[in-house]
Amino acid sequence: MNIYPFNSQTGNPTKWFYIYIVVLVIIIFFIFKPFSLIFTSVSIKSSYSSVDRGQNIQLDVKVRGIGNNDHSVVWMISGNSEGTTIDENGLLTISQNETSRSLIITAISQFDQTKSRSVTINVKEPTISNILIEGSHTLERGQTHKLNAEVIGTGYPEQSVSWIVIGGVSGTIIDPNTGELTIAGNENSETLTVKATSTINTNVSQSVIITVTGSFIWDVNDENTWNDAIAGIKNSGNNKEHQINVTANISVSGSNIITFGARRGITITLSGVGSNRTISLGSIGSMFTISSGVTLILDRNITLQGRNNNNAPLICTAHAELAVFQTS
Repeated sequence: MNIYPFNSQTGNPTKWFYIYIVVLVIIIFFIFKPFSLIFTSVSIKSSYSSVDRGQNIQLDVKVRGIGNNDHSVVWMISGNSEGTTIDENGLLTISQNETSRSLIITAISQFDQTKSRSVTINVKEPTISNILIEGSHTLERGQTHKLNAEVIGTGYPEQSVSWIVIGGVSGTIIDPNTGELTIAGNENSETLTVKATSTINTNVSQSVIITVTGSFIWDVNDENTWNDAIAGIKNSGNNKEHQINVTANISVSGSNIITFGARRGITITLSGVGSNRTISLGSIGSMFTISSGVTLILDRNITLQGRNNNNAPLICTAHAELAVFQTS
């Protein structure tokens, strides 16, 4: 068989010439370019197609190729929020605040960057099952206290809730965003209901009962607020304690009727706030007409002042043996 590259008679190239050329090219190619450049493939394996927020999962990668000893890859992630990352070993960390519902994870061959593989990881929608309300459930009148809510569920659900208080007078309020509850000084309810509702799933809510204790607090700076305090004491029921804080010098009208109505077992403390305060009588009559079962205490910085040509006592006790008048 003639395997020479040229015909000995004509000098023209034979088919073996072309075969030798092809073989030579192949040999040169594989000296400088390993087989793996042609045959490299990348595959990603994961046991999870969907994950929860806050979860970590390990992705496994395989790089295949003839003669390729470099199996390293570069990991990339797209569609993610800040905090969701993947490290050089393929450990995927889902942020607790991840808002995207679909992430694309790509592994690129370090040896041949034209070879890569991508997978899609779905992030589950968080679920909400319950709300826990933390904080004191017993508050005094005039007190402000912040309640906290923990939203329970899977996938680190959003913690935002909306607060409301059910019952109570107009001055008893709760901040709908922060849960800061203020009990009015004149709150006449002994219990209030506070409710927290998830802003993400309004079907999930929780309520707690707040017990109201302490003295009624009445802030007085003129005759109108004085009359409001007297009316409030009349309507508050028996066996209560009341604190009247006088923040300015005021003049009040005299009267001959029982000041606190039919209330029994009540204690009223008068206090001047800021400096010494004077309550003066502005018309004929008594400033106080106290019935049985009532204790009136003049506390610090308070002065009661009568008026001229007034035959009525400044403080009249309808049943002297039962009414109590104290100074502090």
